[in-house]
Amino acid sequence: MLEITVKDFASKIGCDIKRLLNYLQSAGVKHKKADKLLTEKDKQILLNYLNYQQGIKKITLTRKINSKIFMEKKLIDVQICKKKTFYTLNTEKIEINNKDNHKIKSNKKLINKRHTFKLPKAKNIIREINIYDSNSILFLAKKMAIKAASLIKIFLRMGVLVTKNQKIDKDTACLVVEELGHTAKAINRNEIEKNLLKTKPHFGKKVKRWPIITVMGHVDHGKTSLIDCILKNKTFTKTNTNPELVPKLVNKELGGITQYIEAYHVKLDKGKNITLIDTPGHKAFENMRANGVKFTDIVILVVSAVDGLKPQTIEAIEHAKYENLPVIVAINKIDKIGTDISRIRNQISEHGLIPEEWGGDTPFIPVSAKTGIGIDLLLESVNLISGLVNLTTELDSPSQGVVIESRIDIGKGPVAKIIVLNGTLHKGDILLCGLNYGRVRAIINELGKIVEKVGPSIPVDIIGFNGIPESGEKFNVVSDEKKARDVVNFRYVNNLNKKQINNINQNFFHKINTINIVLKADVQGTLKALLNSIHELSNNKIFLNLISANVGNINSNDVKLAITSKAILIGFNVHVVNKAREIIDRENIKLFSYNIIYKLIDGIKEIIHNKLKPKQLDQLLGIAEVRDIFKTNKKNGIIVGCIVKKGSILRNKKLRVVRNKFVVYQGVVDSLRRFKEDVNEVSNGLEFGVCIRNYNDVKIGDKIEIFE
Repeated sequence: MLEITVKDFASKIGCDIKRLLNYLQSAGVKHKKADKLLTEKDKQILLNYLNYQQGIKKITLTRKINSKIFMEKKLIDVQICKKKTFYTLNTEKIEINNKDNHKIKSNKKLINKRHTFKLPKAKNIIREINIYDSNSILFLAKKMAIKAASLIKIFLRMGVLVTKNQKIDKDTACLVVEELGHTAKAINRNEIEKNLLKTKPHFGKKVKRWPIITVMGHVDHGKTSLIDCILKNKTFTKTNTNPELVPKLVNKELGGITQYIEAYHVKLDKGKNITLIDTPGHKAFENMRANGVKFTDIVILVVSAVDGLKPQTIEAIEHAKYENLPVIVAINKIDKIGTDISRIRNQISEHGLIPEEWGGDTPFIPVSAKTGIGIDLLLESVNLISGLVNLTTELDSPSQGVVIESRIDIGKGPVAKIIVLNGTLHKGDILLCGLNYGRVRAIINELGKIVEKVGPSIPVDIIGFNGIPESGEKFNVVSDEKKARDVVNFRYVNNLNKKQINNINQNFFHKINTINIVLKADVQGTLKALLNSIHELSNNKIFLNLISANVGNINSNDVKLAITSKAILIGFNVHVVNKAREIIDRENIKLFSYNIIYKLIDGIKEIIHNKLKPKQLDQLLGIAEVRDIFKTNKKNGIIVGCIVKKGSILRNKKLRVVRNKFVVYQGVVDSLRRFKEDVNEVSNGLEFGVCIRNYNDVKIGDKIEIFE
């Protein structure tokens, strides 16, 4: 046996293969696999290693076992010998090793004792915890240095079931924090935004700016016609353009009413300029009118000399008084017969606007947008009041202003019409507006030309926002994009929490008679007006659930959303892209398209009326049971033999075939016979035969119900 594998050698000596491999490696023989060959030298090395480790104290035991076995018919005595060798451990060497190990361990403990100190155990550390509008359980637990599970148990003892990621309101969070012995500090959302937007104070030279004037009044009282007259007589004549070739603004408006908020830069005599804001007068645009007075300096209140005060006229007066704005009353349509200016003065004075003729401070100017009478006097009053109002701005300070309107432009993306109120806006500035921010990529003036900068009181279109900003939202220039992103993220989280609470409330209270709506509008201001109108149409009988409301054309995603949510599609002054049109035609989706707001509101009212219209209930006339089925000579024809169980069976009435309490077919009684005679009616308890139109799968035991 010169060479042998590890596996064979292990079986020869009766040792486990893994144990033998460990012995070999410890002895210095580097064999890791059982198929490796062992030489005589390797075996000698292994033997020397084992002798050294074990102290070579060998005990050999021999054991003999006598037994008897039966082979065929003979009993044979058998003796089995077993021999085993045991190696005793070298106890002296082990004791020495144990003593050495004990010394090493004791020395380590001594060293650790010398170089360690006990940390002071702090008890009842009082922390100041910042509490926001919404706080998660995990956030509060980390701030108070306790486990989230412990905080959840505290809520359970209070009778509130929460999870670690659940948000709780500010008051509840303050209560729990103070209950645990800490100090709760309520942080206002505005304070966080102020800290994020904190900049160095800027003290620049103040200069005068041109006034911003909002024209308000009831629908059809001539607001747009008045602006049209001012533009025709001032702006275009100064640029040597033929006024007759200028299209009238009124003629451009669908339905003859203003449905958008518009801004016009007007050049007056003696180098003076004004900016006119045209607001819609329809009831649905209340929110748009409220936004219009937030950034204006003077209000021109247009009142028809024929119609007098109307609801939206009074609303405009209230908006102006709330913002403490000077008002000029323009009594329009004085060219018509039957006007009474004194009546208008009396009506308006009842709402706190006293005419100058009566000792008040409100100018009342009779005008005619049709003939141009009184327009010059109206503009003189504007110049006089703007001179009394201190309108100043710092041209070299960071720009601030307001968004008038916003929309999606194909090829350009989000486009916002803005007015700068303070400072100068430059191309490349970083704007922050509500939940949107972006770098100004282009500034387009009222002539459609791209400019590098724009000053105060001039309406322009800007391109660069990452989304569609809300109309009426204020914007400001920030120093860097990261700061703008942080503020937007903070605002987004706060708005998301509010939306989740609103959605929970809506889903809880409105579960029956719900109409799902996917709404698309052309501009942001109109969209907000539509949202307010739809919200007002909801009542305790029906809930208008807005699944989605966005600006832009109707695309395939909107149609797919309507299909998924079983909603109706409503578009206001928008187009349907080709792919969306294909899906609408294929899936037979309900699409309602409008371009005049009062027609849209009337259309939604009609949808609500159809939804709430009383459903016609089926009146059960009789019930029969199928007893037998007879085949006829007609193709696929059968006669059903029945007996009347309740009521009467009538000819040419609707029927239901009911099987195991489920309706399997609805149709019409084709023919009714009794003893081979056609009859019109079969009474209770009588047998008859009936043919059911276009249905042959009737089985014995089915019920036939006749109803109308």
